[in-house]
Amino acid sequence: MATTDVLSTVRDSLETIAVSLDEVSFVIPGPRRDEGEIARTAVIETIRKYLLHRLREPDAPVVAALVGLSGVGKSTILNSLAQDTVSAPGVVRPTTKSGVLWAHRDHAARYWTEFVGRVRDQIGPTTDIVIGDDPLTRHLTFVDTPPLELLPDGSATTAAETLMFADLCVFVTSVGRYADAAPLDFLDAARARGIPILFVLNRLPADAEWRRRLLADFAEKLVAAGLMPDPDPEFIFGVEEATSLRWHGGLAPEAVGALRKELSEVSDPEFRIVMIDGTAEATVRAIADRAESLAAMLRAEDGERRQLGARAREIYEGATLRLSHDLAAGRFAVLAARGVWAQASLDLAGLITRAAGIAAEETANEWLAHPGGKGLLDPGHEGLRRHGPEAAQVTRTELDHWMRGLDDLVTSARRLLVGKRKKRRLVRDLWRAVLDPTFDPSRWRRGRAATVVRARELLVEAMGRALAADTNRFSRRLGSDIEPGLPDRVLAAAMYLRDLPSEDDIEGAEGVAARGN
Repeated sequence: MATTDVLSTVRDSLETIAVSLDEVSFVIPGPRRDEGEIARTAVIETIRKYLLHRLREPDAPVVAALVGLSGVGKSTILNSLAQDTVSAPGVVRPTTKSGVLWAHRDHAARYWTEFVGRVRDQIGPTTDIVIGDDPLTRHLTFVDTPPLELLPDGSATTAAETLMFADLCVFVTSVGRYADAAPLDFLDAARARGIPILFVLNRLPADAEWRRRLLADFAEKLVAAGLMPDPDPEFIFGVEEATSLRWHGGLAPEAVGALRKELSEVSDPEFRIVMIDGTAEATVRAIADRAESLAAMLRAEDGERRQLGARAREIYEGATLRLSHDLAAGRFAVLAARGVWAQASLDLAGLITRAAGIAAEETANEWLAHPGGKGLLDPGHEGLRRHGPEAAQVTRTELDHWMRGLDDLVTSARRLLVGKRKKRRLVRDLWRAVLDPTFDPSRWRRGRAATVVRARELLVEAMGRALAADTNRFSRRLGSDIEPGLPDRVLAAAMYLRDLPSEDDIEGAEGVAARGN
């Protein structure tokens, strides 16, 4: 792909994209979240499971993934190529329920220590390893994957995970299943990542005319799906149906002769380098395009999160301000008349908690008017329309903390040591004066006005903290803010990768320079 002097920067750029995208997620419900999470995960996995490994070890064998629907004969094709039992075929669908890796003996030690471990980590610990001496596998490693139908359930991601570190996709289908639409998304993902795809149509009839028609029809369908540029059956490897299999569970060598010849050319050292460079280059450019798109999506996501979060904070801050105005206006005087803090604090906590409930409902209504916010209040989060279950307790804790702080205020205001009994009376007078501006304690001789003002300020701060704690429920629903500059880092790395000169550009420039000399 790129010249060796930029490979380190390419790796750094890829790692920057992977690390940055791993730190965020799309949380606002809607098409952007669904599309963004799929793309984000795919970019991270492609970088970490394929590109970084391939760029670090460009001389490693080509990895060819055999994929297809159930019952199309993937295992039969693999056994036919090997003329040995590599993957057990059978009449039960699906026969291949876990991966099968076929590698050359020369690479056995290496595969066991690194590659096999990575394969088993990604596609399952039950992956079978078959080691042999077939020349085809000297520079080419095969992975026979479970059927694509298994992808939606739990056993499930084997074929997709295999594709994450494959250099080549061998798609096997049959006369009875080539029209199925199920594999199209998978194959489109392979194409978008720049992975070459070899198409195998298995179980063709012996009649030449029917073979021609079926191959032509399959080619037309591939063109319609955007998987082939022209409807040329010559690009499809046809395999005739056999009445019986050989001892190894495969067909005669000539049945897959054309496919084996093509794969032998792929494994040729010179062609292999070209193909791997082409796949890696196409994958890097696909990653750059998706990362650039993700950077824009993250900016939009961050903007909406901040907008929704700011509106929630504004509403709760407004609730605190109204409580402050009510306090200054003497609307809590009735609580002071009780003369007992235990009862007054319960009533005051109830008023603050009620204010939190009103703010919660107002915030929820604001969010409902916003497309993204509405999704955040979907079933399962209706509780956001009311104050949180812990709001009353949090408020009482804040009020108790405020009351304990009045001791220090009294001591500071009197500037003299005060006995415990007298201090209790002064503290009671102080909290009553805070709640009732008309209350004038006769025991205070100095510092009354300033102390009351300060105590009232501290009470407003305590109420604000109690309401802010309730606001946190909305903040948690939004998730953490996206780190400032993160989308820019992703975009910068993506633009660097996108603007890398291709191998053709480099060769063209070298040719021009040579002719100039």
